[in-house]
Amino acid sequence: MVNVTLNFPEVAIMAGDPEFRIRDAKKADCGSVCSLIAELASYEQMSHLNNMSEQKLVNDAFGEGTPWYSALLAEVKINEVWMSI
Repeated sequence: MVNVTLNFPEVAIMAGDPEFRIRDAKKADCGSVCSLIAELASYEQMSHLNNMSEQKLVNDAFGEGTPWYSALLAEVKINEVWMSI
């Protein structure tokens, strides 16, 4: 069994715990993914290079033709609410 400790939110999760899941990203997740990209760019002091938008993520993954990317989201259930991490 593997223990994983998360800093936000601060919880410990054991692999196989039914309160932890990984799923395919959906169109509705693009706003959250865009925010995560912006936060990472800020942390790395590269915000000036980030030109990502929610609409670009939607178009690139869920628009017409072959998707440019796919994504997985990890979620944890805290107080009966599923949160992406």
